[in-house]
Amino acid sequence: MPLGGVSAYVLLRGREAAVVDTGTSDSNAAIADGLGMLGTSWADVRHIVLTHRHRDHVGGLSDLLAEVSGATVYAGEADLDRVQSSAELTAVGDGDEVLGMGVINTPGHTSGSISLFDVETGILVAGDALNGDDGQLTGADPRYSSDLEVAQESVAKLAALEPTIAAFGHGGPPIDTDVSAQLAALAAS
Repeated sequence: MPLGGVSAYVLLRGREAAVVDTGTSDSNAAIADGLGMLGTSWADVRHIVLTHRHRDHVGGLSDLLAEVSGATVYAGEADLDRVQSSAELTAVGDGDEVLGMGVINTPGHTSGSISLFDVETGILVAGDALNGDDGQLTGADPRYSSDLEVAQESVAKLAALEPTIAAFGHGGPPIDTDVSAQLAALAAS
């Protein structure tokens, strides 16, 4: 769901939903529309995943929590203390799963950046570890990243997964053309 410069994602498995990133404080209507397009509602949201601590990805958290009850909120451990929330945050990283998707530590944009990967479908939700530009994958934006060398290592880590679809925080809709090849080239650059 495009939220005016940033994207959030609704993932659905059965009747259980996860919202990945919350946008800013005015994002609830767009997220509700995304839930509706999938034939689901706030009542089905059991997971909220924060790919990293930046305000354009977590700024709508308090509004979202007002709509859902009982959802678990996840974030990378190194970003936990930088996210303000009325809900308890659950630290996740390599080896953990949310809604059947593997969590991958992808630091560099922030120290606690995480991504999600579904082995069965090849879908990668990369937060700001990746971005898009006219259908082409790019790495983390150097203007807002804490460690570009580590961010490049995270790109290589994601390339090794060989995803078929890449969704990201900025730069348009998910990419589903030559994703593995684009990631390999980006990791080698």
